Amino acid sequence: MRLKGTTAAAAALLAGVVVVSGAHPASAHDDTITFRVSLDRSGQVLALGTYENDKDPVDDKVVGTLTAQAPDGRTVGPWRLVQVPHVAGGFTTREHLSEGRWRVTVRSAFPELGYGEANVTVPKPVTSSPKPGEGAKVSVVSPEPPRGPGDNWTTWTWIAAAAVVLVGSVLLAGYRRRRRR
Repeated sequence: MRLKGTTAAAAALLAGVVVVSGAHPASAHDDTITFRVSLDRSGQVLALGTYENDKDPVDDKVVGTLTAQAPDGRTVGPWRLVQVPHVAGGFTTREHLSEGRWRVTVRSAFPELGYGEANVTVPKPVTSSPKPGEGAKVSVVSPEPPRGPGDNWTTWTWIAAAAVVLVGSVLLAGYRRRRRR
């Protein structure tokens, strides 16, 4: 079967859509990740991930864990790493370390193998006691889920699906027109 004119163009467009929709973002790093471990202002562990060779921040979602050990032998974790919004290469956990000294180890398995460790001292939480007759103020904040660069793939999936429907309609219209002749 030989395709002509609009049908050939529609078939080429469909092939292009299929190829592009199956493509994933290029990863030029293919390198190990180094994590620099510290505490943020609130006393939460912060791991800043960079690719070892080019020192670019890790902007991909990371599959990794954090473990910690106190000098007295207590251990916590492994806790799953989550991205910190608006911090380039920043990762933390949903859990918090208790007050004291900790040897923190961060490891990742994806997008690349990664490692980092540091000794941190988690300060005693600062709490202000309410004045007499004043109730404690409670602030409830709903955390925004971390968003990464790959979160827009749903949009591209819809665009690709719409293009497939459009191309299919053009092909069907061309086929029906030829059948009528």
